[in-house]
Amino acid sequence: MKILVTGGTGFVGKPLVRGLVAEGHEVVVFARQDDIDRPDRVKMVTGDVSNKVALRRAFSSVNIVYHLAASNDDDDHELFDTNVKGTQKVVELCKEKKVKHLIFISSGGVVNNSQIPVKEHSRYAPRTKFDTSKAKAERIIKDSGINYTIIRAPTVIGASIPWYHIFEAIKSGHPIIGDGENKFHTIHVDDIVRMLMTVLNNRNAYNNIFNVGTKDLMTYESFYETACKLMKVKYKSYRHPRVAKFLASIHWTKTAIQAMPTSPHMSMRHIHQVTNDCALSIKKAKEVLGFEPYYTTPVALNMTLNDLKP
Repeated sequence: MKILVTGGTGFVGKPLVRGLVAEGHEVVVFARQDDIDRPDRVKMVTGDVSNKVALRRAFSSVNIVYHLAASNDDDDHELFDTNVKGTQKVVELCKEKKVKHLIFISSGGVVNNSQIPVKEHSRYAPRTKFDTSKAKAERIIKDSGINYTIIRAPTVIGASIPWYHIFEAIKSGHPIIGDGENKFHTIHVDDIVRMLMTVLNNRNAYNNIFNVGTKDLMTYESFYETACKLMKVKYKSYRHPRVAKFLASIHWTKTAIQAMPTSPHMSMRHIHQVTNDCALSIKKAKEVLGFEPYYTTPVALNMTLNDLKP
């Protein structure tokens, strides 16, 4: 089977591509930059997902499309071009090329989280630019007439530069933001890749939305405290939400003026993530697909810390 993965050089895309190749699939990766570490049997096509001419070159004879390419930075002025217009271009080419199945990663933040745990049929109520863009992309896909599967994920844990910086911030005494009592759902990157492969060409997944997350559910304070214990760092239970938001605003202004990237733990989107509830019901994935995550949050944290060790 020939499969296209947009964003196939990213945090989730790279292990997904490796998994697909291991199962014998022919894979085309579409991303902004080439990846010298890709498997030998992977074809690479470079370009911007909002550029239909470049994107069309990746669609030659593909049967399945994983659409993972996205910007998750609320400060990115091209966020809606990438996440919304890019999705529109992907959908148009899926229809043109008669793709059998479009699989899309969305966000657990696209829907109303006032009733916990959040189910797939909850109404749209995004709070950040990123979640708003994902909600718009979901609507485009659902109205397309293509066989689709949408997977809504919470915060994804795994070895990456952003998580390295987050752990370093915790080590340096970065405070708990908010009251710490909000539900903070996560998922390990290996589990979301397993979910992506579970829905592949699965008719039970057609025209469905599924939440994914760890089998446990922590508060933000318990997540923070667990990370401290695993790193053998003294847990400091002080909170300063107003100061943190003020400092984040200062940091955003400084980085914008100097044209520098925003530090992940100081971005306004990150502050929103750690001060609001995110608790996803994963019951539907279990009942419809037989899918259950392998890892709890403490295990996912410990794996990530070990993977980040020099």
